[in-house]
Amino acid sequence: MKKIFKTLIFLGLVASTTSCKKYLDINTSPNSLTAAAPDLILPQALVATGSLTYSFSHTYGGDLGGYIANSGGVGGYGNFWTFVFNAGDFNGLWTGTFDNLSDYQFVIDNTTPTGDLKYFNAVARVMKSFDFLRLVDAYGDVPYSQALKGAGNLTPVYDKGQDVYKACITELDAAIAVMNSAPTPTTKSIAANSNGPIDLMVYSTNTTNNKLSYNSDALKNGFDMTNWIKFANTIKLRALIRIQKADVATFNSFKASMASLTTANFIAADVMVNPGYLQQSGKQNPFWNGFAYTNAGVANTPSYLATKFVMGFYNGNKLTDDGRGKLIYRAYTYANQLGFQSTNSALLPTTPPASAWYVGVSGGGAPTGTSANGYGVLKGFDQGIPLITAAESYYLQAEAAMIGLITGTPAALFDSGLTASFAYLDKDHTEVVNASAGVPATQVTAYKAANAGITKAYLTNYTLATTDAQRLEAIITQKYIALNMINNDEGWNEYRRTLYPVSIPPSQTAGSADPVFSFAPAPATITTPRSDGLAGRVIYPASETSYNKANVPAVDANTTLIFWDARPKN
Repeated sequence: MKKIFKTLIFLGLVASTTSCKKYLDINTSPNSLTAAAPDLILPQALVATGSLTYSFSHTYGGDLGGYIANSGGVGGYGNFWTFVFNAGDFNGLWTGTFDNLSDYQFVIDNTTPTGDLKYFNAVARVMKSFDFLRLVDAYGDVPYSQALKGAGNLTPVYDKGQDVYKACITELDAAIAVMNSAPTPTTKSIAANSNGPIDLMVYSTNTTNNKLSYNSDALKNGFDMTNWIKFANTIKLRALIRIQKADVATFNSFKASMASLTTANFIAADVMVNPGYLQQSGKQNPFWNGFAYTNAGVANTPSYLATKFVMGFYNGNKLTDDGRGKLIYRAYTYANQLGFQSTNSALLPTTPPASAWYVGVSGGGAPTGTSANGYGVLKGFDQGIPLITAAESYYLQAEAAMIGLITGTPAALFDSGLTASFAYLDKDHTEVVNASAGVPATQVTAYKAANAGITKAYLTNYTLATTDAQRLEAIITQKYIALNMINNDEGWNEYRRTLYPVSIPPSQTAGSADPVFSFAPAPATITTPRSDGLAGRVIYPASETSYNKANVPAVDANTTLIFWDARPKN
């Protein structure tokens, strides 16, 4: 059954990544797919969301968030490096998200919150909110109330970003209410691995009809509602944390609904999408495929460098982080590319025999016919894609507890975030922690000790912070580090919301200095019109101004910021 189910997912994945369907195409209405079944559409939609997560993280968040930079060998992407965007940049984020949303809407339209497939309905509502929130974080105002109607409305109005946030949080609450009615679900075993991931899908053992089994009275071997409720709560928490100062009315209107929640109500493991990635064309993990090897074992060597700014959190310029540094970077200097190594031992050679981004061990160097056994961020072609990590969840909870939104101890949650960050990097492609890497909690203790004498020691030890500003800086700085080459876009979002860590650098010449906690004096060259030298916002795609011009908001790439962005407008 599991093999059959994964095959069905891959059929959907291939279709979603190769059909190039347009969400406003009058000849392609998701509501006209009368032959499709919601229980087949939803799994492939989840896989497509994973692929979108890769795009948001690595082709958008990595560059804008200060994690990676062009090393000089990437051509045709001038706007990416100067942050002067136009309607042709990042179009795939928009079209891909609405394509994905049309699948979730199909499931919603063809199920009910009380029918036999009520849990499909609830899950689709959670993922619809997940997608729309991510879209608002990149674009601001987007079509929502009139969107996803296919040929029924080809020119939907744009809703204000804060209104979409409010609608999504309301939708999450409605989905959670449905999921709370589920009986205790049958959960998928994580074997003996206490750091195992949350698998939001639990595969059916029903061999009679070879499909997931549901009825109106009980959930049988299907979605794990316990984990889905925690996931939905965590996404809701992220949304409320993000708008706490930008939309106080909405924040306050939902604040009471969070008062009874504790850390047990949020995810405590990495939430992964993994349909069973294979070493075949179009079926590898997209991050591995883009940054390590093709399915034929050909090394991919994208011409990116880790930025001088992000390296400062590992090499002692800002913080000393030898443990995670060795697990993330192939060679531990600014001039070398991102990668990972399979142990925490001595650094590997600066000139690897194959991909400059991957130096694990498998199948004679290149991974041909066998899974890789690496650690860090590039683990293997069959590694999962994290929708949200345990580390991010803990840092969200730490901030929420700090401001009194939920019950919890901020310092303990902060330490749990640190431990979860080390644990993620210590795990291999099968989600098993590398025994030779050491115990994550021990690594955290060593990390704190290595930074005990610096001016901002509170960045690694929350208990040393004496003001709320310092506490928030510690939480966001560690979240930024934990998201490095995992969910880069969230690091970018949190910088814009809080202006931490201090500070993401503006565009700069190769020789400009990187002081410990600031970029002063200013770099010699700032290529963007913004005074901070950073990106402003993404521009709506040309397809929107062509087909829905009357409704597209007029925006400026540098001064029209997302509603929760705390930076100066120019």
